[in-house]
Amino acid sequence: MRRAPTLIAAVLAALVIAGCGDDGDETTTVTETTETSTTSSSTSTTTTETSDGPSGELSPSAIGVVEIGAAEDDVIEAFGEPHDRQAVDLGGGGVAPQENWVYELPGGDVTLKFDTGEQALDSYDVYTSTLTTAEGIKVGDPESLLEKTYGGDLTDSPIGLDSLVFSEGSPGTEPALTFALDNGKIIAITGGSLVQPAGE
Repeated sequence: MRRAPTLIAAVLAALVIAGCGDDGDETTTVTETTETSTTSSSTSTTTTETSDGPSGELSPSAIGVVEIGAAEDDVIEAFGEPHDRQAVDLGGGGVAPQENWVYELPGGDVTLKFDTGEQALDSYDVYTSTLTTAEGIKVGDPESLLEKTYGGDLTDSPIGLDSLVFSEGSPGTEPALTFALDNGKIIAITGGSLVQPAGE
């Protein structure tokens, strides 16, 4: 029975060889655990009552919900604070007779003109196509569309500018919409009082 020790020796040798493998052959699995810390931050937002500026339809006697003759507080409530205020001094000295409130809208400005004596809205100028008349007329429209829309109700500007006037009452009277033209297109729409010739 000399085979048994030989067989046992062979088995032991195989086990020793199997246990003595190269360190490079071993695979180590490392599991990384990442802890995510969620921090809840509260942002304090102070909300002030502001508006995006003038909106609504343009008419001879109003811009949106604000009528010609409205007080400054009513305008601020409807449209918010203007981006700029400009005193208009016509050279008479003393308090400027007019103050302009300028609102910046997409595509152009809107200027509200206040009579400082009456402290009320006297007129407005629109230089953006985002506001339209009840009939859909806006800055950038051709003169031909303006004439087609208002027809014989249009009159020439009293100061001889290249502009046409659409009055709420009798032709050529206030309140009115004045459409300033350049190269056959509307470049501005004024509502409220008419611009008068110098000296009147």
